[in-house]
Amino acid sequence: MWRFESSDVCDQIVERMDGALGCALVDLATGLPLALCARSDSLVTNTALEMISAAAVACFSGGAGGRPEPASGDEAGTGGDSGPRQIQVTTELTYNFMSLVPGDDRVLLVLVTNRGDSNLGLGWMAMRQALDHLGNLHDERAADRPE
Repeated sequence: MWRFESSDVCDQIVERMDGALGCALVDLATGLPLALCARSDSLVTNTALEMISAAAVACFSGGAGGRPEPASGDEAGTGGDSGPRQIQVTTELTYNFMSLVPGDDRVLLVLVTNRGDSNLGLGWMAMRQALDHLGNLHDERAADRPE
């Protein structure tokens, strides 16, 4: 699973993006962060980033009841993907971006930004760049594994 480069990706997002408060890669099976970087100590000491990550896991896994049914598109049972791939939540003070990592639907990338210092476009741009990088890392690992 993601162990070494993942923390670098979280660090880079937080360092490069104006208004980034924190970033985490989260294991969807356990809800635990695989990597975590926070610009604000309060996000870590108050476990706020972990709570945001746990809430994101519930959104993507459908909580205790399994993955949520699609709002449109394929009906349940027809073989289509029925779960969300990306979610964006806005609070009074923050934008929260969440997305499954390409190539590994067991891992979720979460980015929290300050609304006063960032905007939705820049947040999604930072997410997409990080997701591309993580997808490439996943592909490289898959190519290196013996069959």
